[in-house]
Amino acid sequence: PQEIKAAPPKPKLPPLLDIIPTRTSIDPYKSWSKAYFERPSISVDAMGSIEHYTEKGYIPYPYNSGKVPRVHKKDRIWLEVSASKDSYFYLIAQKGAFRTTKHQYEKWFQTTMPNTEQLRLFPDGFEITEEQKHLNTIYFVASLEPIEWIETFQMANCETFDPESEICKSLFKLQFEGPSSPKCPNCYPVNKSKFKVGDKELTGAASLNSGKPYAVGIIRFKRPID
Repeated sequence: PQEIKAAPPKPKLPPLLDIIPTRTSIDPYKSWSKAYFERPSISVDAMGSIEHYTEKGYIPYPYNSGKVPRVHKKDRIWLEVSASKDSYFYLIAQKGAFRTTKHQYEKWFQTTMPNTEQLRLFPDGFEITEEQKHLNTIYFVASLEPIEWIETFQMANCETFDPESEICKSLFKLQFEGPSSPKCPNCYPVNKSKFKVGDKELTGAASLNSGKPYAVGIIRFKRPID
């Protein structure tokens, strides 16, 4: 009898970040205007804020200088997201050292997200470690259907100006699928939001975008100069 060869094992992906988000119930009709809610496309509302670490405690970044905040080790970031329709949600981080064309992309998290929920990705905030201090961009992808290449992707090292692999090409395109960057040099963010953290209220950047079958929200940071 002819021997049946077993299929090669699928590559084991590195584990995602251990994220257990806070899911806050929201009324989509109140959270989204009727125009957004009735569109055949999906809209994503991404929010991000940062607190700078000091020996005396955390100092919230006010987002009033028009500049993208620079992250340092021990800083703490806050991320929230909601979508206008039930979605498949993916969180992707891009890291790159100062003045380099090489960037690392990591999928931090994926889940299904009802449009009746707003997710706070890190209920206690996310502390920037030595490994994460070159974080520069976070992509929030909300999709009407599963995105196969993101489902199977976990980590990729890419050349910014010459992506050789298909996965790098897809990751590189995310920056052009989000909202347009401000035209002026000192007007980030275009939109702001408020974060309630315990008894504190933080100001954050907001990124609202629409698309079909998926939409991309982008929150930006600057790397430390080192």
